[in-house]
Amino acid sequence: MCGFLGGVLRRPVESADVRAFRRGIRMLAHRGPDAETLGVIPEVNAVLAFRRLSIIDHATGGQPMTTGAGQHILFNGEIYNYKEVRAEMEREGVAFRTHHSDTEVLLRKVVREGLPGLSQLAGMFAFAILDTEAHTLLLGRDRLGIKQLYYTDTEQGFFFASEPKALLALPWVAPGLDQTQLPAYFNFRSTPAPNTLLRGVRKLAAGTALRLDLRSGHHSIERYWSVPATAPAEGTIPAAEALDRFEASFLQAIRRRLVADVPVGAFLSGGLDSSLVVAGMAKLGHPRIETFSAAFPGSPDDEAAFARRVSQRFGTKHFEHQENARAFADALPGWVELNDDLVADASCLPLLAVARMARNAGVIVLLSGEGADELFAGYGSYHKYVGLRRLRRMLPGTAARRAALRLLGASGKLAGQDVPRATEYLVRGGGFLGTAALLGEVELGLLLPGFHQPMPRAKGHDLADLCAFDFVTRIPEDLMVRTDRATMGASVEARVPFLDHDLVETTFALPHALRATPGASKVLLRSLARRWGVPRETIAHRKIGFQLPIGDWFRQELRPLWNHIFDERVIPGIDYDHVRRILALHERGLGHFEELLWRVAALELWYRRWVCGDSGNLGLLPGAEPDRDTVLSA
Repeated sequence: MCGFLGGVLRRPVESADVRAFRRGIRMLAHRGPDAETLGVIPEVNAVLAFRRLSIIDHATGGQPMTTGAGQHILFNGEIYNYKEVRAEMEREGVAFRTHHSDTEVLLRKVVREGLPGLSQLAGMFAFAILDTEAHTLLLGRDRLGIKQLYYTDTEQGFFFASEPKALLALPWVAPGLDQTQLPAYFNFRSTPAPNTLLRGVRKLAAGTALRLDLRSGHHSIERYWSVPATAPAEGTIPAAEALDRFEASFLQAIRRRLVADVPVGAFLSGGLDSSLVVAGMAKLGHPRIETFSAAFPGSPDDEAAFARRVSQRFGTKHFEHQENARAFADALPGWVELNDDLVADASCLPLLAVARMARNAGVIVLLSGEGADELFAGYGSYHKYVGLRRLRRMLPGTAARRAALRLLGASGKLAGQDVPRATEYLVRGGGFLGTAALLGEVELGLLLPGFHQPMPRAKGHDLADLCAFDFVTRIPEDLMVRTDRATMGASVEARVPFLDHDLVETTFALPHALRATPGASKVLLRSLARRWGVPRETIAHRKIGFQLPIGDWFRQELRPLWNHIFDERVIPGIDYDHVRRILALHERGLGHFEELLWRVAALELWYRRWVCGDSGNLGLLPGAEPDRDTVLSA
């Protein structure tokens, strides 16, 4: 796992350009603390810079790497089945230069076969292959978008990087807010590809590749993989056979991700998904399992006890980070520095602390449970949407639907913060806006006056349709960006077995009822958990994850943040008076509006750092003590 920065100038490379690229690549030092290299390819006016985190082939796997025949690669990620692919290629007469580098396997596979060669590779990746013979630059992002790749096309040249901050460090890329992306940000809490919040900086979409013709300067984008179509709602696979099939595919996905020349551990929130990953590691006989979690003392959503129980069941050595308001505020400046492609997920901060704890314990690779909720309809928003659609069909008109909405509110079944979304689905009949959606389009217009941009929506209304929509929007541009920044911020690599593309294709082919039914999520996962001996408390437990009591903190310890925000009102396009009214409702206990408030606060911090160039912490809680990790051994 690494970081790279590259560019093709429209003139010969000069010494000042090399210095600029060195400054840029050092913005990615956290992604690669083990080595820094830079190469100039004068025949095509290119510069390739790289920071390395050594996971596989420490001796000969350095980058930029070349075939020796004019093809050069920068690569961030892992190819899990590289040994099998390399052996097959060697039988076909391909000669390799490195001892056992997955980077060279990717390079030679694509050089020989083009994009179709990716079909044989299992892994996560963002890569750039510069071919001086063909005068092309090829950029690629993995099927599910686990890794990211950013680019910008300017008058001076075409530049690309693992993170936008490396591009912004170049003298030819000026920071600026793309105000047209604010509606998408507030709806998705991130910015879907190909856009970012940064004006002129683009993001390659999952499962696509960009080809730049170095002679003409023109580029085109090609899709090489798409989220598979779901099986018919009424399937014929017996439940026992489906469970066996999924179990085999899941074990293969975990086995692939245990391949490393460094220690491999796991995140363990205490929920079902991460617990299954740990159980799978134990079933495969992984010799030493170390697990890492966050605890939130005093919070009703603290899952620390569940994580400890799973650790004891499978004999892991368990490490636990204690999170509180002081530690959260202390971590904010570092979080802002990492989140140049903003994802407004506050759980990223304890995730970063847990990743740092793992790094300090000597664990460089961590398996994670992301993706299971999208595979098996684990989010409550899916089931609420289906329920509201059913209720809409039962009610004859708008007046009846509004009356039902009022009744739900009066009975306590609909909280104040949920009214905008429920109105969108029940009264207006709008399609599903995504798991992260908090507002309907009308309410979004109150926050962003003048907003008239229709939001992308799921094409269908079944649970499987909603899951498929999040595979295109939430996974690659929200969850995977969040996880990448938190783990790479600690110089740790995260691997996600549930997002193995073979596992995804296997799961999407299953009958809907074995994945989830309205009101019952993760049907097959719970069966597998019982088979593997996961504690029954975890199997029955509702989904929480790394949930912070940030709503309480906004009323107390983090209240000074809002004084700065309302005094200065720096972001164009936001109605700050509307935000003040929402905060007042939150402070009076008339709803839990912390999710929406955090999106405003996170954007404010991001804007000050990445557009204005300020430190971004707004002087929060001065004099805070460094947080301390509590270590528990099971």
